[in-house]
Amino acid sequence: MHNHRSRSTRFSVGAIATSCAIALATLTAPAAFAADVTATIAEVQGTTASSPMAGSTVTVEGVVTADYRGASGYRGIVIQTPGSGGANDATPGASDGIFLYLNNENPPVALGDKVTATGPVDERFGQTQLGAGATPATVELVTAAANLDPADLVQASALDASVVGNDRESLESMLVAPTGDYLVSSSHQLYNFGTLWLSPSELAVKSTETTDAGDAANAIAAANRASRIFLDDGYSIQISNGSHPGEQPYFSADTVVRNGDTVDFPANPYILSYGFDDWRLQPTIAINDSSPAEYRPTFAPTNPREESAPVVGGDFKVSAFNVYNYFTTLTSEDPDARGADTSEEFAIQQSKIVAAINSLDADVVGLMEIENSVKLRGELDEALMDLVGALNAAAGAGTWDYVRTPADLNDAVITDFITNAIIFKPAAATPVGDSFTQVDETVWDIAREPIAQTFESNGELITVVANHFKSKGGSGTEPTDGQGFFNTERVEQANAVKALVDSISADPAKSDQVVLVGDFNAYSEEDPVQVFTSAGYVDTLAALTGDQYTYTFDGELGSLDHIIVSPSLADNVTNAAVWNINSPEWGDRGYAFGATEAGTVFRSSDHDPISIGLSTEAVPVEIEILTTNDFHGRIEAGGGVPGAAQLGGMVNYWEALNPNTTFVGAGDFVGATTFTSFIQNDQPTIDVLNEIGLDTSSSVTTNSIRVVPMLTTASWMPPTGRTLQRTSTTGTPTLQPTTSTSCRSSMA
Repeated sequence: MHNHRSRSTRFSVGAIATSCAIALATLTAPAAFAADVTATIAEVQGTTASSPMAGSTVTVEGVVTADYRGASGYRGIVIQTPGSGGANDATPGASDGIFLYLNNENPPVALGDKVTATGPVDERFGQTQLGAGATPATVELVTAAANLDPADLVQASALDASVVGNDRESLESMLVAPTGDYLVSSSHQLYNFGTLWLSPSELAVKSTETTDAGDAANAIAAANRASRIFLDDGYSIQISNGSHPGEQPYFSADTVVRNGDTVDFPANPYILSYGFDDWRLQPTIAINDSSPAEYRPTFAPTNPREESAPVVGGDFKVSAFNVYNYFTTLTSEDPDARGADTSEEFAIQQSKIVAAINSLDADVVGLMEIENSVKLRGELDEALMDLVGALNAAAGAGTWDYVRTPADLNDAVITDFITNAIIFKPAAATPVGDSFTQVDETVWDIAREPIAQTFESNGELITVVANHFKSKGGSGTEPTDGQGFFNTERVEQANAVKALVDSISADPAKSDQVVLVGDFNAYSEEDPVQVFTSAGYVDTLAALTGDQYTYTFDGELGSLDHIIVSPSLADNVTNAAVWNINSPEWGDRGYAFGATEAGTVFRSSDHDPISIGLSTEAVPVEIEILTTNDFHGRIEAGGGVPGAAQLGGMVNYWEALNPNTTFVGAGDFVGATTFTSFIQNDQPTIDVLNEIGLDTSSSVTTNSIRVVPMLTTASWMPPTGRTLQRTSTTGTPTLQPTTSTSCRSSMA
């Protein structure tokens, strides 16, 4: 948990660079004898990730571009070859900047001074530096900043968003000005390390969200890893450290910044550093919440909040919502509780979750991470009843009810501290029979048992099953397949749920129409989800959307939450959607920290709610009917007649717009045909019409369906009024109005 404290101490910034050129005044005097230069910085850096001079002692010359002494904790400065940087690169492939490790030494130099530095070449967490351990670099002043020759001024080099991974090596420890779009991808380290995670150009998507585990997914994971970069604060100590002055410099309670928003970089350039296995943009001095604007970025809201839940259509809406450890038992009362610590925190948590669930406008909601009260010496469904009471207090008495947890789960020995639950609106859904579960400790000993309930709505029986599979967290070396820890156990749990669905389908009191909701702790192309999709089930969000996700982890988007429908329901899903109110938000907007927003839906959880619409009357299908007549075997163009090629092209055009298109004829396709067709018993005409895809034809020239001409050419009209005609059974055609009728199929 974040340790938020107010502090009166503030770091006083002693120097500000007002442009990409570093040239600041200093009061120090030059050394009488500076060490002789033995290598250039570029020679020390080399053109690979490690220095070709590692272990040797060298003397280099450079201009001080960044200062991380004192409270920063990095105990060093950065220098860059005089006159380097900017548009002209005199050392392609090799960096002209280097970090000088000073340990506790404090030479009298400042930003903009020209200096020499002597020390052993070392690789520290992947970054090349001079000075190591008990042998810091020795720094001597050559020229004070005020007297620096203009030719020695250092410029910032452009760091385009397209430059990623090892391609950044040539700019390591140099002044850079980021160009292109850098998007906030995670703020989870903001309050401990003062670090924002960024993605260049577009947010990264977890490899196994889109691609089956294997070489292709591994390549995506590697590309994501190479592209990410951190926006750091110049401190190596955590914000909670007593030596750290002020607070983190980026986010504030009164300005909303979300993942997906774009960084507007400040006037001052950055140092491109490498540390703790990641590329970092470091300000030229350590910064905090009171640092001048020249050092602090702002953020463009390119991923604005969605104030309303998405509309998914249908007449029966099902949602899944991880309620973020909704515990009525406070952690201050019982250390086994997992939610709010105080009643004030719980009141905020409840207000946010109530607002979010009521705003979903769902008929049935599967819940995860709600307190299992029997595990905390309470009564079964105690926390669930509390939540439903709060929902009804806000939405109106009787709006919501809850599915009673099966009696088999009234056992603290076999259950977890959190449980699944189902709530519903009695006006839209009527429970049929009792709820049920699957008790099998060979499968569910490390996860939460599923809870299921059959409902009747609009004359249809639909069973909803709430799930929460084993999490991906674990200790030791993570498996190399990218699916996290406990994947085998999650596959086992998926197969158990599939067996449960089979028993539901076989029950004459239920039906084969089943909706699986919940936190499966598996991305869309991982093995547990594929247990269902390989059997014909539909993972609705992945199937119906291309860029909607419910979760963010380590700067990568993905969906751990799913709504999966049995094959019999696939055609009745009208749409699926995520309401991105949680995963893009700063964690401090939850219920426990100073940036919280009580009563709003935002950061009511760390997972986003997901919803689907079902049409219990089945989804209407728009059918286009194309019809023509009096073709008379005119397969060849000529004499003002376009021929079969144009006819086929027009049919293909309309079929491309709507795959539910049928091409029919009203008669006289064959008869009084052209000589070419006639001498071959009109077989060419029949072949052409089959190739075009004529579905059926009548033997008369009067159409049985009223149609409106849609595609007509002057050359096609005379002498018999031949036209290609189009009508639609639902809605209004694009080009002309026409009659419409409702075309539906039975849900059952």
